[in-house]
Amino acid sequence: MGLVGRLFPSCVPMGKHFLDRFDWLSSKEKSTLAALGADSPAALWAMIDASPEPFVRTLGKIRTEQLLDALWQLTPVEERRILEDRSFTPLPPLGVAVDETGASLLDPGYDIRKRDLLYQKLKELKREHGPHAQLELERVEHELRTLLEGKRIRDVLPLHKRPV
Repeated sequence: MGLVGRLFPSCVPMGKHFLDRFDWLSSKEKSTLAALGADSPAALWAMIDASPEPFVRTLGKIRTEQLLDALWQLTPVEERRILEDRSFTPLPPLGVAVDETGASLLDPGYDIRKRDLLYQKLKELKREHGPHAQLELERVEHELRTLLEGKRIRDVLPLHKRPV
């Protein structure tokens, strides 16, 4: 039993023979549609509704709309209500549920731009040599450590005074 058959237990699967009711479909079109494995008109309708482009490419726009109408007529009313309810969203093709609102990051408790500037300054200072560079490096490391610990730097005494 297919997915739609499991979602709609009231449906008595008609098997692939429901396509035989559509004498306006060619035998090639019927075999192509039967190969999809839809076990009921509702199942095939849901496939077309979920991804109409391949059906339009294969059958044409008018034929696809005609098929949708015919399948809809064979679908019981209670199943139509379920199919019309757009609050049900199947998983995407890869089977991963994706939150479309995006991730919300927690507030880190410090200024991220300031952190990035301090990291950049550290990288630059590590390339320099000399006593001034070493003192500045220690000051920036301390400022960064203090920032990441959640303390405001102006509340902490500086490690070293800047040389003039």
